[in-house]
Amino acid sequence: MIEIKSQKGNVRVSNEVIATIAINAALSVEGIAFAQEKASEKRRSNVKGLIKWVKIDDSDNKLELTLYACVKNGYKVIEVSKEAQRTIKNEIETMAGLEVVIINICVIGITQ
Repeated sequence: MIEIKSQKGNVRVSNEVIATIAINAALSVEGIAFAQEKASEKRRSNVKGLIKWVKIDDSDNKLELTLYACVKNGYKVIEVSKEAQRTIKNEIETMAGLEVVIINICVIGITQ
């Protein structure tokens, strides 16, 4: 959990909220997909179930985030990964007001 202190009080942003922002941002990038463990998860396509694919390290209100994702077949892995990094960074910084210093994209597979 990240805490932002100000004269008016404190704001706490949970890692789950940050992970949800990251997942939604990643899903907006054409060519990104996430591994599903069960057929029922594929049908639900539940963002909350995808949070496990995001690891967050926060210190001094600066974030280091690692996203484990797949790239869809036919897309260029490097281009899709770079676009995901840009999109995730922008969304977290805009929505949560937190500085993102590193976004690691670990491509764990190619999907249809």
